[in-house]
Amino acid sequence: MRPYSLVGQIATTIALLLWMMLGLFPLYWMLVLAFQEGTLVLKLPPNWFPNPRTLGNFRMALSDPMIPRWFINSIFVSSVTTLGTVLSCALAGYIFAKLRFPGREALFYVVLTMMLMPGQLTMIPLYMLVVRLGWLNNYAGIIVPAWASAFGIFLMRQFFRTIPTEMLESAQIDGCTALRTFWHILLPLARPGLAVLSIFTFIGTWNDFLWPLIILNKEKLYTIQLGVARITMGYSGGGQAKPGLGMASALLAALPCFVFFFAFQRFFLEGLTLGALKG
Repeated sequence: MRPYSLVGQIATTIALLLWMMLGLFPLYWMLVLAFQEGTLVLKLPPNWFPNPRTLGNFRMALSDPMIPRWFINSIFVSSVTTLGTVLSCALAGYIFAKLRFPGREALFYVVLTMMLMPGQLTMIPLYMLVVRLGWLNNYAGIIVPAWASAFGIFLMRQFFRTIPTEMLESAQIDGCTALRTFWHILLPLARPGLAVLSIFTFIGTWNDFLWPLIILNKEKLYTIQLGVARITMGYSGGGQAKPGLGMASALLAALPCFVFFFAFQRFFLEGLTLGALKG
């Protein structure tokens, strides 16, 4: 091995380690604040290690009797949103990837254009539509609009293009309809891609704050993110801010996302690799 090659590898490794530490620092600081007493959180210079450690912030966050209900609400909203998004985007991706019809490419470019539009641009017309449908203070106002995901359609279309068309033609010769081919052949082969879309959708829905805040006004319907904000503001409103309580509440709210990701990370990595093979 040449000397400069070894030096380059060492430099690259050090740079990647520093970048990793930089990316993990916000999570570490959240843990420090969550386990630290409220009077020490704003101390300068800060304590880089929680000393003395306390579980008071977690006990205060979990003392709210609405916490279990908010978790159930978030699990329901995120699960139904993920299921509907995966099915609708997989079907649309299959149509764009394997079926031929007039205007297919033009319509797909319209979908790509929607990916370039910020969500704030469509928020007002979407809110007006939700009001007309009577979906305020209704989970349908959160779940149904998320099913039309331009990113999900693009992802599944790219993934389905990696599946040989000859396999579908053989199924059609054997008498399979387009829908049956999609359900019995393509979906089983697309499990990695479906896992990727499921992870993105579930975590995105679970962490969403702004749209549920607009749609839901009743406390019993809150998702966990709205509940965390309510807990933090409830304890700190009109008084001293409690960042330790906020960090403990945010950590509790983030735990299901970690569990969901690590449960499907194998499919996630495989799906990203396979989906990028054919553009």
